[in-house]
Amino acid sequence: MTNALIRHLRLHGERTVLLSRDDNVLHLRAADGGLPQTTCLRLDTEANLASAGDILRRLSPTRVEILEPNPPPRLIELIRCLDVPIDRWLISESIGEIASLPSGTTPLFVPSKMAKAYAQSRWPDRKILLHDWPTCFMTLPPISANDKSLVIVPSTPTLASLRMINTLADRLWRREPSLPIVVAGATCGDDRLMSRPNIFVTGAIAADELGDVLRPHNPGWILTDFEQPVFGHPLVETARQATRPVAYRDWSGGALKPRKGDLAISAIVNAAALADLVVDWVARS
Repeated sequence: MTNALIRHLRLHGERTVLLSRDDNVLHLRAADGGLPQTTCLRLDTEANLASAGDILRRLSPTRVEILEPNPPPRLIELIRCLDVPIDRWLISESIGEIASLPSGTTPLFVPSKMAKAYAQSRWPDRKILLHDWPTCFMTLPPISANDKSLVIVPSTPTLASLRMINTLADRLWRREPSLPIVVAGATCGDDRLMSRPNIFVTGAIAADELGDVLRPHNPGWILTDFEQPVFGHPLVETARQATRPVAYRDWSGGALKPRKGDLAISAIVNAAALADLVVDWVARS
């Protein structure tokens, strides 16, 4: 998701310096390969806090983009001392203090229409600003009538995602045992999934590789964005634009109309119900 934001900023002619967190240590890295590359900021003592503030001031940022749902309060204090705009982005549901801030004080930036609809339902009085992140275009050949596969594009390699894939595989095996499943992306149990007779796992891939990876598998349907809300994810956003029927959880609560043939699944259904809906959708297509 960081790379998607970098592409968005580059389109606007801006140089990006990335700041990532590892416990109490913050790492600075210029996205263009220039300086800084190995600079670390520590916030654990007053001396380190002062040094971190000096480093940030020397960078002379024109704006700060925050992707982390709950950044360290001390970091926010340092950035506010720079007197530069702070853009808070909604990329997951677990965003912190934005919900408690007085209405109108801090806009919330969102990378997609789905994220905007989700944010408006959660914080109706908050100013929501949509800035679409660039999405890779996936080219697929026309669907062959024979040997179609169901493609699953997970957003994160979590246990919940693994359980969902297993549940779906069980139900699809009972209903359509000859229909294969292709998991495009990483999971936390690739070997376990590959031991099943109807699943192939590609392993980690980039969004711009998705079309090339899927082309030999004749994808007939795609399931993605079925876990927790994750907005602006490159693989998910690429999959959602595919020239194939796509199933996904509808985080907009019905505010966004699905494309013809797509399956917009209620965000509140459990894994078993979601699997049944997807199997029925595939079977009647």
